[in-house]
Amino acid sequence: MTDNIEKARKIIKNNNIDNYTIPCKKLYPFQWNWDSAFSALGIYTYDKDRALLELDMLFKGQWKNGMIPQIIFHRDDPGYFPGPDIWDSKTNPKTSCITQPPVVASIVWKMVLLGLRKKEKMEEYFKKLFKYHQWFVNNRDPYKQGLISIYHPWESGRDNSPDWDNTLNNIALKPVFIDRKDDILIDEKMRPTNNDYNKYMQIVYKCKELDWDNLLIYDKGLFNVCDPGVQFIFVRACKDLYKLAIFLKKDEYLNTIENWIDRYSDGCDKLWNSEFNSYTTYDIKENKLCYGVSCASLLYAYADVGSIEQRKYMKEHSNRILRHCNYLFPSWDPSSNKFDKKKYWRGPIWCIINYLLLNGFNNIGDTYLADKIRENTIKLIDRNGFFEYYDPINGKGYGGNNFTWTAAIYLILKEETLNQ
Repeated sequence: MTDNIEKARKIIKNNNIDNYTIPCKKLYPFQWNWDSAFSALGIYTYDKDRALLELDMLFKGQWKNGMIPQIIFHRDDPGYFPGPDIWDSKTNPKTSCITQPPVVASIVWKMVLLGLRKKEKMEEYFKKLFKYHQWFVNNRDPYKQGLISIYHPWESGRDNSPDWDNTLNNIALKPVFIDRKDDILIDEKMRPTNNDYNKYMQIVYKCKELDWDNLLIYDKGLFNVCDPGVQFIFVRACKDLYKLAIFLKKDEYLNTIENWIDRYSDGCDKLWNSEFNSYTTYDIKENKLCYGVSCASLLYAYADVGSIEQRKYMKEHSNRILRHCNYLFPSWDPSSNKFDKKKYWRGPIWCIINYLLLNGFNNIGDTYLADKIRENTIKLIDRNGFFEYYDPINGKGYGGNNFTWTAAIYLILKEETLNQ
């Protein structure tokens, strides 16, 4: 639908502020890490120069140690909690003190495949991306186990997934300062609970107490988990960074990046739950695998990891989940008693995950499932609008409306469909 292509572009342009894009007005008034990366790729379909400005603004928030933060507070907005004063990053611009799934290297490589040839800009991005990946290796795998740690559920991008339930249950409720706004703007039944937020903020305050020292947090923080989503996305990002290094003739970086690919691909085996026959979250703090198939579990294909037998089991999980849904792909297994079709990351569909999934399934040659997700995602948006997330049973949109990354994914999928 040509009108929806124009509408998608208009949504992104309306969410533009000073050469960066916010996810949606009021609910998310700042620049988010992986939101911005997907937004840049969507913008690239119609305005290549503006897409690069989006990435420039994202890299502007990169810390000296290489971390690209979850949120960059380019300007003040009292309508969001926790804001810059809570984080107290002592950086310019102000930022949060945690990160998000590292999709940006894969986004830059995708732009290269689409024709990006600005060598000076690509050289600049490569150095920043290498430093970001090096930060993950040095700070989130300090004992070289081949597992990337996250220190907060927000770092996974899947804030209130059932993946974190057992870990959060180990954190006792305490009186902490919370001034959340999201449950006022959106029906609270669709958002994380106040108890969830209590524990989210306890994790933040504990990390502040440890002065955001990554090794101390690894050993003494309240939350230390390997999320399959972040692990798989990091493996794929390293593979795409390797391709970018070859393209730019950065031969001196190849051995290092290749070692990262090998180490973290091998590390994925530690996420295999043989009792459940699936990749699952691993609680490093408790030395315990979790139970349950999330959309992140299926990103094994995006990373291109797993034995023939493991892939067979994962395909069975995929097909089983598909039989329970009218729309694809739910964020949590609908056969689970923890599934909630309306509640944030406990069941609804997220179009950015669909994009990663279809790329992954194409990656391993499962074109049937990839095409099904592609067609289903376009249909979902055409029928229901540009929402933050969707009900996998009836397709209804929930959360923020006129959402940037949903509009971006729509543009990307339509562009790819036209070029097939």
